[in-house]
Amino acid sequence: MTDNAPPVNPTAMTNYQKIETDTFDVNQNAAGEFTDTDSSPTDSWVYYSRLFNGDPLPAWLRH
Repeated sequence: MTDNAPPVNPTAMTNYQKIETDTFDVNQNAAGEFTDTDSSPTDSWVYYSRLFNGDPLPAWLRH
C-alpha cells in the first residue's frame, strides 16, 4: 500500500502540534476578523488556518 501524502513539513507539524496543545482566547471583532487576545498573533488559530490555506486540519494530517 502506498502512502500518497505529501512529505511532512517539520515546521507545519510543529505548528499543528502546537494548536493541539495551546488554548486560545479568540474573539471576533466588528470587521469579522478573529483575534487572539492573550498571546502573540502567531498563537491564534487564524495563523494556523492561513498556514494550511484556510484548512486548520489538512486532509493529509487527518487520521
